[in-house]
Amino acid sequence: MSMTASEILEAAELRAYPSLTLQKISDKLMVSRLSELDRRAYMLATQLAPEKVLRQGTVVTLDSDYSKTQKGYSLPDAVRYLDFFYQDTDNNIRDLRIVTSGEQYTVQSGQPAGIIKAQDYGSGARLFPVDPIGKNWEESNTTRGHFKGDGDQILWRYVPKHQPLSSKEDTLYSPDEARSWLEESLLEFILYSVKQPLQSRDTLQDLWRQYMWDLYNFSQLETNWSGWRHSQDGDT
Repeated sequence: MSMTASEILEAAELRAYPSLTLQKISDKLMVSRLSELDRRAYMLATQLAPEKVLRQGTVVTLDSDYSKTQKGYSLPDAVRYLDFFYQDTDNNIRDLRIVTSGEQYTVQSGQPAGIIKAQDYGSGARLFPVDPIGKNWEESNTTRGHFKGDGDQILWRYVPKHQPLSSKEDTLYSPDEARSWLEESLLEFILYSVKQPLQSRDTLQDLWRQYMWDLYNFSQLETNWSGWRHSQDGDT
């Protein structure tokens, strides 16, 4: 479940009452501090449990003009790209293997594959589908087993880069498991700003350790589930 900045701000301000009435802290400063905390919690999630913060990418519909497929399809700037699938017009879905430029010539003809190449900094990347007949999309009259450009699509997910929060209405990047740590950290910031006694640092450290543990447990469950699923599919 996604969190908004206002949820964390209001919870921390309520716990800081009546100390907060002694000195008003601007919303801009509060949002800025929360943005820093959110980024820290989010970056940990991208490392320990990226599945927690994955977003669905915009579906790529293959163009019937192979010269456009040859130029690749734009992907947004991201920490990483994951889970690429090829879906044909009968809604059959297959894994799409991401390979390097050198590996594209070793891909079996029936295996959908693609190459991801970074663009200029901050401009994302491009996905180049590998031509299943090995002609780099230069033969337009040849039938292909996939990437036909007949309405078939590429589905994918990604871990976006963190962008600074700018308002109380913004949605946080970090997962819900970080909620307690975010609230406690923001409360400490409020109390420090109005020169009131701080909470125990042990509380913050315990909450951070619990957050790490929750992410680790989630990643282990995902790994076990993925292994079981593949075994049912006959992949292991």
